[in-house]
Amino acid sequence: MFDTYIVPRDSFDLRSKRIAIVPLSVPPDIEEPDSVINHFGGLIEGFLTRTGVDIVPAREYRAIWNRLTQEAGGFFDPYTGLRDEPKYRAGVAQLMKEVHERFEPDAFLYPELWVVEAPLSSGTAHWDGASRDLDPAPFGIESVWAVTLAVVIEVLVRQLAGRQNFEELRVGAQKLPTTCSSGLGCNSSVKLLAM
Repeated sequence: MFDTYIVPRDSFDLRSKRIAIVPLSVPPDIEEPDSVINHFGGLIEGFLTRTGVDIVPAREYRAIWNRLTQEAGGFFDPYTGLRDEPKYRAGVAQLMKEVHERFEPDAFLYPELWVVEAPLSSGTAHWDGASRDLDPAPFGIESVWAVTLAVVIEVLVRQLAGRQNFEELRVGAQKLPTTCSSGLGCNSSVKLLAM
């Protein structure tokens, strides 16, 4: 086990780093998930590229994971439907090893879309620093649902006896919701950008 440290925002210059982007995680009930993943994935990659960050696109990460999943015959028990945890952990370890060997990233970016409650005030929805005017303003409704893009950036800081040690870079950290409907643990994420 390793210790996690919080890195101050101004002490880490993303432009001098290579960041591997993990495929976007979306809530299971979102309509047209592939379209949403492509849209937001493109926005994330475009933003980082325009700001001078060297990226490993999510498609590279996904291609390695898909190959490993196929080679392993999947990570779910065909009889119980439950994930085979030892087999899955071995697959994840192999994924990280291959991404590190092939691309030598300094950090990993884990993006996730969350559906959050947005309180209404005078016909304007407000959430996570964003707002949107609703026209026409709904009568008698106190809140609506909105989508927020949340990210975690794990920064590789050193190699310890063959194990990678990461620091978590928190950018724009806010109080997080206590529940979410998608797969990345909500308590480990920080909100960076509201859409």
